[in-house]
Amino acid sequence: MKTIPGLTIFSQQTERLPNTVQFGIPRIDGEMMLMNLDKKGFSISSGSACSSGGNLPSSVLVAMQIESGLAKSALRVSLGITNTVADIYEFINQLKALVYQV
Repeated sequence: MKTIPGLTIFSQQTERLPNTVQFGIPRIDGEMMLMNLDKKGFSISSGSACSSGGNLPSSVLVAMQIESGLAKSALRVSLGITNTVADIYEFINQLKALVYQV
């Protein structure tokens, strides 16, 4: 994922759950990307776990002083016990394909 230009992993250097990552990609609409990835069979989330939806950036990301546009691009991916390494690579490949077609 880090090969996607501008991709920012939020709170990368802090303690966090090992199975969850939240990231943003400049100039990408998080809700639109969420829908496109859902069509590809991936169940992910946009915003933070405590976000209530809507078109506003996550209040948590705003409090972290993440720029509004980047915060609105936020996607959160959590892995479960049934996910495989192949699932992760397929997600990354599909994400890259969607980012580069935008």
